[in-house]
Amino acid sequence: MAAFQDIYREYGKPLYRFLLKLTGSRDQAEELLQETFYQAFLHIERFEGRCSVYTWLCQIGKNAWLKECKRRKRFDERAWEVLEFADENAPPEETAIRQEEHLAGCERCRRYF
Repeated sequence: MAAFQDIYREYGKPLYRFLLKLTGSRDQAEELLQETFYQAFLHIERFEGRCSVYTWLCQIGKNAWLKECKRRKRFDERAWEVLEFADENAPPEETAIRQEEHLAGCERCRRYF
């Protein structure tokens, strides 16, 4: 348990910033942060070490965000364009910046995010 607390202390703030950039909402970023760490805690044995812990957490957070978008029925086919900017080798912050720039310029996506 202490090791997981260390993971939260180290990655909580950077992950929150990533989720905030992704969602544009403090409330939603906080909810997703909680969900991300909950899912990570439940499935820590699935972490294979092929990427950094931070990258793994960002992927969990992104998946939680997509699930929430679908649940709220606010997800538009056009929003999938945002995911096209994801590069497995790029830092998550860089991907979030590219996604944010796309959303700012895309009138149709702005209605949903």
